[in-house]
Amino acid sequence: MALAGCGGGGNSAPPNCLQVQPCGGNVVGTWTLLGACYASAFRTQLSTSLAASCPGASIDTLDIDMSGTVTFNADLTYAANVHETLTITERIPLSCLNASSCAAVPSNTSESTISCTGTTTCTCHASGMPAGDETGTYTTSGTSLTITAPDSTTTDAYCVQNNQLHVIGLDDATGEILGDFVAQKQ
Repeated sequence: MALAGCGGGGNSAPPNCLQVQPCGGNVVGTWTLLGACYASAFRTQLSTSLAASCPGASIDTLDIDMSGTVTFNADLTYAANVHETLTITERIPLSCLNASSCAAVPSNTSESTISCTGTTTCTCHASGMPAGDETGTYTTSGTSLTITAPDSTTTDAYCVQNNQLHVIGLDDATGEILGDFVAQKQ
C-alpha cells in the first residue's frame, strides 16, 4: 500500500509533516491523503544504499505527490484508492547500468518513464505512478500499524490526533523519523 513506507517531500508538505511523534490511536474511518514528506536523513540512507550496490551512484532529488483515500474498517480490513507520482533524479555510473550509453537506458516501464543523459556518469530523471486500488487487512498495536497488502506486509509507526493520521517511517537503528504520510479524516 502506498502508505507503507516513506516517500519524498512534495512541493508543499502537508500540515505538521515530520512534527508528530508516534502516539497510536483509532484509525477506523475514511482518510483523505494530504501528502507526504521525508527527512533529509531518508534521502541520505537511500543514496548510501544505492552507492553500496553501485559505487559513485547518488540520489540528487526525491519527490512524491499523493492523493486519494484510505478506509480502515472496524473488521480490520482496508481499502485504498491512492494515486502517487514519484519523481527521482539519480547519478549512476554507466558501468552499473545494463546499457551501452546513458541515452540507451530503457526509457519506459509499465510504471515509470526514465530519461538519462551523460557519458560515463548518467544523470537519470524518473517519474512514475506506482500506486492504485488495493485491499487487505491491518492491525494496530501500541503505536504500530501493520498493513498486509496482497504482495507484502509492512509495519510503521502511526499517530491519530486532531482528525489527522500520520503514518511515520522510523530509522530501525536510531528511531529517528524518516518520513511521514499525512491524511485527514473525512
